[in-house]
Amino acid sequence: MLRRFRHLSIFLFATFLVGCERDASQDMVGKPFPAFSFPQPGGTDSVKREHLEGSPSLVVFWATWCGYCLDEVEELRELLARHGADGLKIVGLSIDESPAAVPLMVSKHSIPYPVGTGALPLFDSLGLQALPHSFLLDAHGDVARSFHGAFPASAFDEALAELKSKE
Repeated sequence: MLRRFRHLSIFLFATFLVGCERDASQDMVGKPFPAFSFPQPGGTDSVKREHLEGSPSLVVFWATWCGYCLDEVEELRELLARHGADGLKIVGLSIDESPAAVPLMVSKHSIPYPVGTGALPLFDSLGLQALPHSFLLDAHGDVARSFHGAFPASAFDEALAELKSKE
């Protein structure tokens, strides 16, 4: 009986530790998203945070090797089709260590929004640990919501409606 109790207590303690892991990105809600400028693959243009100001925007951290990230592209395409005319902007920030594979994935998946490369230092500085990770920014560049993991377009729709109701 004592042995079972010990195993149960170890299990509960381990569950407690995992369950208490904090998502650092939630601390950013209500604060300005950091300034950034990352080169677009194969071009001389850059993706910059300042280009997002003036309308709601979604900043999406992703990588070419992340299956969930690539699955989410279709959801983001739908979101942009529904809200692009209203001013929604989306940018993808690749955390791939080498930008070589990014242009191929952008082309292969017909990613309809600007993509910047070399965003790993920003990803790390924000304390992020998993992909995809998205931030909904208001028109002033402040973080309105953080999305940890892949989400359906409907979740982004709801967050956009909530953001618009506050403006």
